Amino acid sequence: DNSGHGAVSVVLMDEAGLPEENLQVLNVLHYHLDNPEVSFVALTNTILDAAKSNRAVCLFQVNASNDDLQQLASTLMGYKDVKDVPENIKEQLQCITSIYSKEMASHNFSSLFGLRDLMHFFSYMRKNMLRDHNYISAKLLLKSLQRNFL
Repeated sequence: DNSGHGAVSVVLMDEAGLPEENLQVLNVLHYHLDNPEVSFVALTNTILDAAKSNRAVCLFQVNASNDDLQQLASTLMGYKDVKDVPENIKEQLQCITSIYSKEMASHNFSSLFGLRDLMHFFSYMRKNMLRDHNYISAKLLLKSLQRNFL
């Protein structure tokens, strides 16, 4: 920047695909994407129209494999690798990620929830799990589900 501080401005638009009622709403972005004064990042679970997509770099995330979900769960729960997770917690994480995978196959679930919700779910559990008990309690599991998936 001109102030000499080295700051970079970025506009982050989360859920950019939500204004579905009036698709013209996002047309205001065309000028700003063609004449950028600041960096712009749009996050969306839907594919934006060609006019917007052609003005940007688009990254598409494929569905995570079961191994990917296991590694993600282990890392978010504070372990360096799946092999570092105590066996009883590993079994619980496998059940959770298996259920998540099955539910993601359902359009009713996948149209409302995504990987971000699962990440917040595991982060919440990590913050609230008592490590010395070395298990995920039913109460914590229920509270995590309510907080992130209801």
